[in-house]
Amino acid sequence: MPVSLLAIYNILTRRIRFLSEPLVTLVVGRTRVEFLVHRQVLCARSDFFKAALGGQFLEAQNGRLELPDEEEDTVGTLLHWLYSGAVNTEPSGLKPPTTHYEARRCVTLLMFSRKIVLEQLTNVCTDAMRRYYYNKLRLQERFSLSDISLLWEEEVGLKLRACLSITIALYMTNARAESTFTGFSEAMTQLVEQGGEFAVTFLKSLLFCQNQITLRPLSLLQPYYDCLFHEHRWTSPCGDAIDPKFARRVTGIQNALKFVGATSDVDTQPAAF
Repeated sequence: MPVSLLAIYNILTRRIRFLSEPLVTLVVGRTRVEFLVHRQVLCARSDFFKAALGGQFLEAQNGRLELPDEEEDTVGTLLHWLYSGAVNTEPSGLKPPTTHYEARRCVTLLMFSRKIVLEQLTNVCTDAMRRYYYNKLRLQERFSLSDISLLWEEEVGLKLRACLSITIALYMTNARAESTFTGFSEAMTQLVEQGGEFAVTFLKSLLFCQNQITLRPLSLLQPYYDCLFHEHRWTSPCGDAIDPKFARRVTGIQNALKFVGATSDVDTQPAAF
């Protein structure tokens, strides 16, 4: 049999085998929207789904898993990514948000991907959010209260929060050095006055930025340093070689993250279901 025909036969065989795989139903949100999904697609990529659907639990026996706290759009986007490897027509990635509404949806997807221990998608969402803040700063737009508090309202990971906090501190420190600093914005004042985790992280960021000259306001948001903000507890590092000309800045970013206490996030275990 010619090789080309054999290859076609193997592809068709794999597809037929895949289509015959068992299906499970995800029941999502308060409106109980149902998604019919291949069990193997879920279990192969997520320890959360593997634990829920691959054991002796009732969900595994019934082939139904309730996700009452999730949103239909979030789960739909996740499933699209699992099957196609793309979101919003961006191959292997996620189109950066351009509005606060889109940013909130991205954060919601990020939180869900962390909950189900899907690090690859978590990192894709992290990159998209860093692009969102990068584009706003590049266009010299000020961060609003909602832009900043977005990352502190939900559990999005220590590194992404530190990235934004250090970036704002760098911006203010640089403006002060150039005598263009006009004081804290109303958004920043409100957040600092509220205290809590943001105030502590931001004050640490300001202390770090006082005596360093390596980093600039946009440094932490540039794509060259994506992997420094990724989670790789369960997956291999990105593996991209660091250009020697960026080595000093990479060290600066690592030192900044260490100073504010964001060198690593707490290990994530499959969430209860």
